[in-house]
Amino acid sequence: MSGAWRRQPSLQRFAGEWGSNRRLRLATLLAAAILALYALMALVDWRRGLHDEYQQESMRLYKTAALAGQDKWVARAQQARDLRKALESQIPSANTLGLAQAEAQGWVQQLLRAFGRDLTSQSRAPVQVDAANGIWKVPISVRGAVAPGQFVEMLRRIEGNDRLMVIEQAVIENQRRPSVDMTITAYYRVRQARANGVANAAP
Repeated sequence: MSGAWRRQPSLQRFAGEWGSNRRLRLATLLAAAILALYALMALVDWRRGLHDEYQQESMRLYKTAALAGQDKWVARAQQARDLRKALESQIPSANTLGLAQAEAQGWVQQLLRAFGRDLTSQSRAPVQVDAANGIWKVPISVRGAVAPGQFVEMLRRIEGNDRLMVIEQAVIENQRRPSVDMTITAYYRVRQARANGVANAAP
């Protein structure tokens, strides 16, 4: 081994330079220290990244386990299903869209007759809200003079109806004579909803 060392001129020159050049030895030691420090820092960053990833995964696991253990989500889902069934049970069926409009208009006119002749109604274009189940809403505009007490009674009758009817909008003016401008919307399940000039989707 020692003979092979002596037979390599380049190694001999390096050994001689190493022994005689103090700056070379310091520079080499400094470079080795920098490389060792860089490797140590890379190892620290790698361990820190693993630790952070572990904490994130642990937190996600804890949250998932906590949600899975809560019965309130199941209860809320059941409440939502029950509410949907209750609302769907209040939606009447009609063979055609025209019959649905006629029935809704007849009910509103009967309601208005109970409060005098100063109120008028007018059917508006139906709007489909659920194509899969054939659900349509049939809006009817109501305008005219009405006393505050009568208006409250009208609201009570509309909301108390056993069929799904809602007041989408209402504007009350109280200038010389109290008046109302509102839209009553009835919902229907239409079997044959082929009609001209009707909207096919909710706005």
